[in-house]
Amino acid sequence: MREYTLEMGNGFFLEEYPYFYQLSLYLAKSTEVEYIIHISPHSLVSHEANFKNIINININRSELLINIPHFSDEMLSKSMVVIANTLEYITNIEVLINFIARASCLCKCVQIATPDRIKRCGLNGYWDKDYTRQWSMEELYNCFIKRGIHLDYIGYTSPSSNSLVKNTLFFLTGVAISYKKVIPKKTAAIINVYNEKDVIVEVINHLLEQGVDVIAIDNWSNDGSFELLIDLYIDNSRVTIKRFPESKSTHYEWGKLLENLQKESIDSKYDWIIHHDSDELRYSPWKNATLADAISFVDSMGYNAIDFTVLDFRPVMGEVSVYNNYEKKIGYYEFGKRPGHFIQIKAWKNTNDVEMKQSGGHEAVFPNRKVYPIKFLLKHYPLRNELQANKKIFRDRLDRILPEEREKGWHFQYNKYLQTEGFTLWNKDTLNYWSEVDFEMYYIIERISGIGIIQS
Repeated sequence: MREYTLEMGNGFFLEEYPYFYQLSLYLAKSTEVEYIIHISPHSLVSHEANFKNIINININRSELLINIPHFSDEMLSKSMVVIANTLEYITNIEVLINFIARASCLCKCVQIATPDRIKRCGLNGYWDKDYTRQWSMEELYNCFIKRGIHLDYIGYTSPSSNSLVKNTLFFLTGVAISYKKVIPKKTAAIINVYNEKDVIVEVINHLLEQGVDVIAIDNWSNDGSFELLIDLYIDNSRVTIKRFPESKSTHYEWGKLLENLQKESIDSKYDWIIHHDSDELRYSPWKNATLADAISFVDSMGYNAIDFTVLDFRPVMGEVSVYNNYEKKIGYYEFGKRPGHFIQIKAWKNTNDVEMKQSGGHEAVFPNRKVYPIKFLLKHYPLRNELQANKKIFRDRLDRILPEEREKGWHFQYNKYLQTEGFTLWNKDTLNYWSEVDFEMYYIIERISGIGIIQS
């Protein structure tokens, strides 16, 4: 059952902005607001028992005016504001803009959607005679900026559940998600390494650039990964290099590695820990913040855990094989679609009570966990070329997985190779091509919340 309904009088229900409104309720839950102030021609009705405090402010389409009651600062601080299908109708636009400016400084979240004129009708088009103002992205963005409204996230979303075309403007701001520089917290990434010589330096250097220290735990690699780490980082005070277990094992004992990771995190001196793979790059959700700075801000807001949106980058047919510098050279990706990709709570405020093993390493579980509402980004490069992929799948993983771990459903991603003889490259037509600008603009809701990503 849907978590919400949009009503337009006489029992008429709308299917508008599905991702937009799913995000509204997701943010309302995760920021623990007491009120949702909803401004629209339609009324928002939540079917969730704990979201009955919805204040619907409906615009008068016959008069094209909006009257917004006065809300105290205290009430706004306990609220989020959701505005949809309003900016294009009303004539007294200053009333709404002034309210948005005030709400953005007090409310936990302010979320706005309105049709984009150019996306729907071209440079000179106007498509609805009932609209008093039809906005483009540039026009509305400049309008907000001139009023001093800081916008954290801008982009496009789909107008209905029946359309995949993203031609509706989306804006998001608010005190719970507007980044500001705070006193830094010490953060470390704990990385289990096994035969990742071609990528591990890129990963560690990225973390150091992002202000994150590294605890690299080699699991008895036989490709020279351990020797390379010693050679490059033995004198670097921000990188700790260890080996686990004490002696080489014939199996890939993921459960024991997770238990050791828990111990390493508890014994460490760091405020925050990231359970980090040796073939991934992680990013802050704010362009002006490093990963370490962003984690420090999340901590200052009273949250103690962070979730991630996963992008899997793929080697494709018809392209030259890549053997290094993967972020720059592998351009095709898809959203992580396996069930485990939708639970990636792998950064947490250090605690003695953390537990990772039960979930197979997908989430840090501990008492009173409070996950930050905006997801960070994880760019994953697990299979990078035919040579590396065949070695990793058929020699480093399938032959070494413990039967009892496979029975638990761990390492599920390798099951499809059990009945095959070799690795096959991806068809680029089934993937997206990476452009940071386009990704941030057209997949903004998917990126910050995971909403809209199709699970396989």
